[in-house]
Amino acid sequence: MTSKVDASSLVQTTSVTQTNAKVNDIVSRASRWAARGRLEEALQLLRQAAFDHPNHSTVHEWLGLVALQDARLDMAAAFLQRAIALDPKRASAYASLSDVFAAKGQRSEAENALRSALRIAPSLGSAWLRLAHLRRFRKKDDPDFRRLRDLCRNHGPDTTDREALYFALAKAYDDLGCPNEAFRFMKTANEMHRERHPFDIQAMQQLMDRVSTVCDKELFSKYNTLGNDSSLPVFLVGLPRSGSSLVERIIATHPQGDGVGEIGTLPRLAADLPSRVGTQTPFPECLREMSGEAIQAVAGEYLRRLTRDASATTLRICDKMLSNLVLVGLIAILFPRARIVYCNRNILDAGLSMYQQSFQGGGVGYTYDLEDIGKVYRMSSQLMEHWKRVCPIAIEQVQYEALVRDPETQVRRLLDSLGLPWDPVCLSHHRGGSTQTVSNWQVRQPTHTRSVERWRKYSKHLTPLRKVVERSM
Repeated sequence: MTSKVDASSLVQTTSVTQTNAKVNDIVSRASRWAARGRLEEALQLLRQAAFDHPNHSTVHEWLGLVALQDARLDMAAAFLQRAIALDPKRASAYASLSDVFAAKGQRSEAENALRSALRIAPSLGSAWLRLAHLRRFRKKDDPDFRRLRDLCRNHGPDTTDREALYFALAKAYDDLGCPNEAFRFMKTANEMHRERHPFDIQAMQQLMDRVSTVCDKELFSKYNTLGNDSSLPVFLVGLPRSGSSLVERIIATHPQGDGVGEIGTLPRLAADLPSRVGTQTPFPECLREMSGEAIQAVAGEYLRRLTRDASATTLRICDKMLSNLVLVGLIAILFPRARIVYCNRNILDAGLSMYQQSFQGGGVGYTYDLEDIGKVYRMSSQLMEHWKRVCPIAIEQVQYEALVRDPETQVRRLLDSLGLPWDPVCLSHHRGGSTQTVSNWQVRQPTHTRSVERWRKYSKHLTPLRKVVERSM
């Protein structure tokens, strides 16, 4: 009898192990697709896995994560809730579900999901970080603050959890008006991140230099009649924490405007451009070899994603993938009637805000080092000056400080540049709508000036950034 039970148990264990191995392989492949911006391929792969393994919580959690990345909020919620139903102790699924609620503006639901995650995993750094940005700390005897402080004191060696906990505690100290303590923890958190994820700033500089060399007036003249004639796209470009979420909300609030957040479609199309053009020449040099057919095909694929959820009355749709700053040349070739909005802000305020954040996704590795933030600011400013000289599309600059100090004047100017009629509803951008950004809760508040010159509280800590900025003036 014992041997039969043992044999049966062994068969079951082997079956579970094999299933987990298959699922792990599928998840690994799906995550690679998602990292490259190929979200449809990732979803298809995971849907098949869910069909084959309907009771595997990992598959449903990953379906939720990819759907969330693709801004399919209802789908993401359904998959994450299914993952939790299959495994009620899945703390990470609760934390991700809070992102769905946050994107919808459902603050209490987001907090409840995070509290559930922390009941299961009391030291889960990602949940604490989300909670810190969801609420404001007002007293040092706040139970959340005390628990967070104790976790940071007692946590073990450097881990992703510890990094997130330190970012969360820095946010709490900032709320409490303790900039020195806040900076100490954010500096340590940033150093932890850079230790694990080095950033190659030289590669970024080289790419910008190559883009500037390739994209000249002669290139744009060559393609001036071959692009798609759609005037729907509005590209918001610039550096993070420069007011782009606010600008997107203003435009999306307009009855004829919409926003799709930070979609990775254009960077993916740029990466795939050599194969689409049929050349071994890399991007951006392959821009010189494009045909009219390739231009129309790439533009069409981008528009299909941009307009996926748009209504028939929508005239302008924002894509706020800020790193598209490097792709302005491609934008001008694909969509000569598109609009480009450059979001700008005092780099000391923007740089401090970047340094306080733990960003999800890639492409912003420079934000974990103050000196690199200054260098990228200098490089980006130089590239924008190049675009203003050669790009056939007019570029509208929105200065954050002017926008928050005189909203109506600046919003009127912005709408006029987009060819949209004035509508006072745009001044009520904080009411309703969904948004997926680290500025989630800030853009749900009426416009204010509290974030202008915040850097002064941290002035003595920002010397590496200030030195680079001063040298570039």
